[in-house]
Amino acid sequence: MREPRRWGFSVSRSEYFQVSVIKVAKKLEISETSIRKWVKKIQPQREPAAEKPLTESERSELARLRTENAKLEMQLEFSKKVSTWFAKGQQ
Repeated sequence: MREPRRWGFSVSRSEYFQVSVIKVAKKLEISETSIRKWVKKIQPQREPAAEKPLTESERSELARLRTENAKLEMQLEFSKKVSTWFAKGQQ
């Protein structure tokens, strides 16, 4: 992918918002997709929002759900083993 500066064309942020991608692509004789990729590449990355600490009720629910999840995973593994055992026995 070619960098915009290789074309000798630079657009400031304020100019970019005044000029459409289509016009820039036509002027540079390149695809609109390339322009959009360049813009996406130089836009600042958003940082994830800071997570707030869990409340006591959220912590207790999380612990309960983790316990329940572990129990369900154990039941699933047991079911798989039983079905395999029965499948082998019917052959």
